[in-house]
Amino acid sequence: MSKPSVRDALVDELKRVLGSSVLVIPYQDNVDALDRRTVMVKQTTISPLPEAPAGQLRIDYVLTFITPNVDPAKAERDLDQWVPQTLADLTMSWLSWTSGEKVLFDPQNLAYDVAAFVLTTTRNEE
Repeated sequence: MSKPSVRDALVDELKRVLGSSVLVIPYQDNVDALDRRTVMVKQTTISPLPEAPAGQLRIDYVLTFITPNVDPAKAERDLDQWVPQTLADLTMSWLSWTSGEKVLFDPQNLAYDVAAFVLTTTRNEE
């Protein structure tokens, strides 16, 4: 049996922090209909860590926080409360986030794309 990946650890931590009321989608995928808050985990790049190019990697992710509210005012209020609180609750030493940008997810749902990165080894360990 293979060892869990860094993505697996990130998804597990998101599920722990967010609870069962939020859907965590571990890979970039299509979503038919949103009936609850959702976070999609998208891996974007893998690169050697400049400070230790032979020993560590930096894996960049985008965490997309999607509100099911289609009313713009309700969606803004939901994201204003939910995203900062969740980011504050993600306190793993191996994960950092750098910025969040408001985006439109599919045709009608407001969301935040939060740029985050994980430092790991070539063995994909925290």
